[in-house]
Amino acid sequence: MVDKVSTRMFFDSSAKLFARIQNEAARTQAQLSTGLQLLKPSDEPEKAVTVNRINSAISRQDSIEKALGVIKTRLSAQEVSLRGVSDMMARLKELAIQASNDTYSTQQLQALAEEAIGIRASLTAAANARDELGGYLFAGTRTGAAPFASAGNGGGYEGDSTRTTLSDLTNGETVSTQPGTDVFGGLKRPGDAGLEKISFFQSVDEFVSALESGDRSNVQRAIGEMDELGQSVNLGLANLGARQVAIDRQQSLVSETRLRLQETLSNTQDLDYASAVTKLNQQMLALESGMNSFAKLSQLNLFSILR
Repeated sequence: MVDKVSTRMFFDSSAKLFARIQNEAARTQAQLSTGLQLLKPSDEPEKAVTVNRINSAISRQDSIEKALGVIKTRLSAQEVSLRGVSDMMARLKELAIQASNDTYSTQQLQALAEEAIGIRASLTAAANARDELGGYLFAGTRTGAAPFASAGNGGGYEGDSTRTTLSDLTNGETVSTQPGTDVFGGLKRPGDAGLEKISFFQSVDEFVSALESGDRSNVQRAIGEMDELGQSVNLGLANLGARQVAIDRQQSLVSETRLRLQETLSNTQDLDYASAVTKLNQQMLALESGMNSFAKLSQLNLFSILR
């Protein structure tokens, strides 16, 4: 009876040992096939939580990078448009200076007016420029409607002053797009009731009208106004440059942060292949040795010992 119990215990314990070694070997093989230490969260709950947190942080960096890319693309398109506007405003100032010369005839003023009319049309097109998705560049957040739709009639800005802003960044900086009010905001002119607000295109239109009518007084006034409007555009260009520098800085920080997170993730979850292969070989060797020993011991009985 004791012999039967001992034999059963021997077989049971051996079976459990072999099953454990086989499970461990199977887990190591699965790790080698996936390249990961963790096969399921229950293996190491604390490490699994850490992996999830790191993955969430990486996803956040990806989202920030995408948002920065969208803003940068928009700012780049605005810069191209405003450089053209800056050149046009400089030319309008030159025309005003030329037209203020008392020796210019009516025909010469008319020729200048024709050029100014063409520039005026180009200014409207630049102010209503669109991005690659069809959204208006200088409309603020109202990108579906032309911000200067009525500019042909001297109308003002019809967009809004809201900026697309990204503020929750790695170093606490804020980057944003630039609405039309920042560059096409117009100017203030002395009037009967004090300073009067004059829209960007109203000022340009009045200059064109002055050229057409030969109104040298308003042509003279236009010299200063074209200069002031041009300075506003140049200031907008400078602000764009500063925003683009901030975005470049943020993109570098995002790349560095993501790289650090990916390295941490790799150290946390990636498998050391050399160690895993060594471990698997040891497990297979232990399993083979154990089964060989079991086979030999299971064949032993009292008579074979006595022989």
